[in-house]
Amino acid sequence: MMTNREIKAFAWHQMHGNWIASIAAYLVMVIGIVSISFGISMVLALAGMMLRDPVILFGSSAYSTLLISTCAGICVAALVALLLWFIIGTSLGMEIMFLNIVRGRKCVPFDIFKGFRVRQMGHYLGVMIIIWLISWVLMMPELFLSLRMGFQTKTVEVINIITTLLIYYMALVLGMAPLASADNPDMKAGTAIRVSIHIMKKRKIRFLLLMLSFLPWILLSVITFGVGFLWTIPYMMAAQSIFYLSAYSEDYQGNGNDDVTPYAEYRELSPEEAEAVKTQEKDTPEKHASFEEIYQATHNGQGVDSNAQKVSPDESQRDLEPENYKEQTKLLNSSHDADTNQTT
Repeated sequence: MMTNREIKAFAWHQMHGNWIASIAAYLVMVIGIVSISFGISMVLALAGMMLRDPVILFGSSAYSTLLISTCAGICVAALVALLLWFIIGTSLGMEIMFLNIVRGRKCVPFDIFKGFRVRQMGHYLGVMIIIWLISWVLMMPELFLSLRMGFQTKTVEVINIITTLLIYYMALVLGMAPLASADNPDMKAGTAIRVSIHIMKKRKIRFLLLMLSFLPWILLSVITFGVGFLWTIPYMMAAQSIFYLSAYSEDYQGNGNDDVTPYAEYRELSPEEAEAVKTQEKDTPEKHASFEEIYQATHNGQGVDSNAQKVSPDESQRDLEPENYKEQTKLLNSSHDADTNQTT
């Protein structure tokens, strides 16, 4: 498992060449959310204006009020559904994008739309719904006591502090579930939740310290009236992705856990492999570099493709030292010819 200092340094290194793409993708997400939210507010405002004096537009006041309210309700419901669909899709796309960035892949802003895949969106939405429901369950005692005793009582304030701490703790425990779901298109929501619980079992404090280390960046972003968030948020997302991949690689890479082992290799299936899965053929998968190997190769100044196969020593030597390999081949061939002549 990488240290927090290594995670931040590696995140900054992997963002080189991807800053523009990540910032543009973040802006697309923000602009989309703001635009749809503005559309909802405009519909509500227009409906309110029309309801003030509906007789001018229609003959009957009651009929006009019902018609306007119905049309406004349908439009608002459609826009809210569109907003939720856009938030889920772009959030998933951002997770996928930064997982690819930290693996050393070049990304473009339109990669954010890779999250709009129906099946994977369903799994990701399931994860978010589970987290949302758990948050509501934790908030129910505070809400019940607030309605019964009042919002300003000492007891409610204490319960509010306890509830806030529980929600933060839940966020730490389940914080890796969205990344696990984004990293593995076929992973169901329940499995992603269990993976996050397992990963964070002994790493909650480490992850909390990692997030707290970005406080200077957040303060700088606030001072710059939010402009700094264009760099802070991508940097933080890259660090979170590396934290997840490093922990996941350490816990699950080839450990024989039947529940998560199929998701342990960080790659997409080739068309041949996908067809083999569909026909339930038991093909032996190729061995690919783990995330820790990618980090070590990058840290040592060597490039490595996360989809690259492991090769034999001869092939590795041929790729890394072509001239030495040729010279050694000539020496071996000449030695072999000499032995053959002596034998003759």
